[in-house]
Amino acid sequence: MSVTATPVTAVWVRLVATTVSGRPLAATRMLYAVAALVMLRSSWRRLGPGFDPDRLHIPWPIVGDHLLVLPPAVPAVLWGVGVVALFIGFLPRLAAGSVVAGMGAFYAVDRQHYANGGYLMVLIGVLLVLADSGASTTPWGPDRRRAPWWPTLLLALQLSISYGYAAVQKLRSSSLRGDTIDWQLKGPLVDTVAWSRLPEALNLLGLTAEVFCAVGLWFVVTRRPAVAVGVLLHLGVLAFLRDAPDLLAFGIASVALYPAFWVASPPLAAAFSLLRDPGPAEDRRAPAPPLGHA
Repeated sequence: MSVTATPVTAVWVRLVATTVSGRPLAATRMLYAVAALVMLRSSWRRLGPGFDPDRLHIPWPIVGDHLLVLPPAVPAVLWGVGVVALFIGFLPRLAAGSVVAGMGAFYAVDRQHYANGGYLMVLIGVLLVLADSGASTTPWGPDRRRAPWWPTLLLALQLSISYGYAAVQKLRSSSLRGDTIDWQLKGPLVDTVAWSRLPEALNLLGLTAEVFCAVGLWFVVTRRPAVAVGVLLHLGVLAFLRDAPDLLAFGIASVALYPAFWVASPPLAAAFSLLRDPGPAEDRRAPAPPLGHA
């Protein structure tokens, strides 16, 4: 007895089999490597004390103090070597895993090291282990092979989730009053723009930009404006809040995910179009090619 797949299942099977150009993933890989290098530079002074068993630590559950036996050179080398290899595209999956191991050990050894930007950095690294970011050596060079589509979807979704979550946080009453931003206004432009309602205005602008980027990056007509708005958003964070290396790394890591939308979105659009108009029954029974040509 044969089992006929539902239209949704059939489309999903085609999506999973879809391959895309590796050039956007190469751009993501290289920009992420730059962000990871900036984050390593930002965390460098805390690496030694972070693994010193004689200093105060706030351990994570399960992890406890087990990582304190590591010499600081171990996460530093894993992190640094992984960054270089990832940037040049040498064994990129292994390189991304090396960055994740070094960075993850630093964040896991002490809860005081944790930051949302660090969490995003580790998660992107994990997704780059799954993605074939070495399908193209550079964003401007030819594809050596096609890359699987589904990891690019996960990368793009992660950025939309991050922007969406940040936008929701800005809807809290304390954020709408500007209280959340007010105490963080230490950037170089704060004294230049001496306005009492600046915190509320920045919160509203940030909310608008994050919602627009979370949604607009998925559509062709709004993608380029969303990229421009996103870049301005992260530059504004550095200009008004504080010019800190960790925020710079977070901004670069976020922008690094923008190219993923160029290849994640077209197969999805083709899938939704196919679900709306699946075609004649005999066409649905025939073997179907993967979706999209991103």
